[in-house]
Parts: sequence; structure tokens; C-alpha cells
Amino acid sequence: MKTEQLMDLLAADASPVDPSAHDKRMGLTFAVGTAAAALIAGQAWGWRTFDAQDLATAMLWLRWAFCLAVIAVAWQAVDRLARPGRSVQGLVPRVALPFGLMMMLGLAQILAADPQDRLDLLMGSTALECPGNIAMVSSPVFLASLWVMARMAPTRPAWAGAAAGLLAGGIGALGYTFHCTELAAPFLSIWYVLGMAIPTVLGALIGTRLLRW
Repeated sequence: MKTEQLMDLLAADASPVDPSAHDKRMGLTFAVGTAAAALIAGQAWGWRTFDAQDLATAMLWLRWAFCLAVIAVAWQAVDRLARPGRSVQGLVPRVALPFGLMMMLGLAQILAADPQDRLDLLMGSTALECPGNIAMVSSPVFLASLWVMARMAPTRPAWAGAAAGLLAGGIGALGYTFHCTELAAPFLSIWYVLGMAIPTVLGALIGTRLLRW
């Protein structure tokens, strides 16, 4: 059998591929994952109510903005790394930007605070439990993100897994905010970041095997 005949035979029953299939899967992952993250946080630790005074607090909105910014850059990273041939130029600085800004804000708050208040700004009252809680809340979207990524064609398995993990970590952190009362930037820049780092590192480790062609 000639090569041309073999190619015609293999393509005989081929059907068009929906070019938006990946976006639809990711959109469903985001919606379901966010709802699941908030539900897990609410069921595990209870829902937090936000009154008018809470909603007038700038750091509350900055915390949400931080989580949403991480989700946005992680989404972009997942989109690029899931498709072969897509440029990843400039991706690392974009991913690093929200973390760098939050760390700068945290440092500014530490320097402006009285020395006796600095430890409280760093540790809050939930430092030791926060990273693990965020990682737990992110677990549904972590599995879903890896499932979506495995059905694409990533050429950088470790980086693709890390991007999927970061997306899960960002969504998990966002869901956790509906329970967490910590608002200090130094706390967020350390413990929230560590919580997001757990699924990111796990994603990189798992991705080297699961996402390899």
C-alpha cells in the first residue's frame, strides 16, 4: 500500500474538530471548579458573611483582585502550553506580575507598621492552616485541569502541569476567600502564595508523566 493510499484510508472517517473545544472545556472547568471550591470551603469551615463595613475595606477587594489576576495569567499559561507551537514568550513575567505586586505591597505594609505589629501581619491567626486549606479547596479543579490538559497536546509536560496546578491554586484561593478573614498583604504574599504553590508543584511533578506523549 502506498503512503498516499494509507493516508486516504486513515482520513476517510475523519470528522471536523471543534476549534473551540479546549476553550469550552476550560470554561466549564473554571465555572464548576470555582463553585466546587467555594462549596468545599463553606461546608468545611462555614460561610463568611460580608457586611457593608467589610465591603468598604480596600484589602478585601485587593485580595479578590489578586486571586483573579493569578487565575487570569494561569488561564493564559494553560491555553498556550496546551497547544503545540504556541508562543510562550513573555509568559513567565506575566505570571510573576501579580505575585510581585502583592509581595511589594506586603513589604510596604511591614515597613510602615510598628515593629510589635509586624509578626501579626505576617502570621495572622491562621498561617499554619491556610496553605493546606487552599490546596484542599483547589483539588477538584486541579484534577479537572489536568484532565483537560491531558486531552490536548502539550509539548512541555512539566510546565503544562504547573500551569494547570497554578490555575487550580488560584481558583482554590478565590474559593477560600469566602471563609478566610485574613486581609494583611504580608499574610497573603506568603501563605496564600504557598497554598497556590502546592498544586503548582504537584502539577509539574504529575505532568512529567501524565502529560507526556
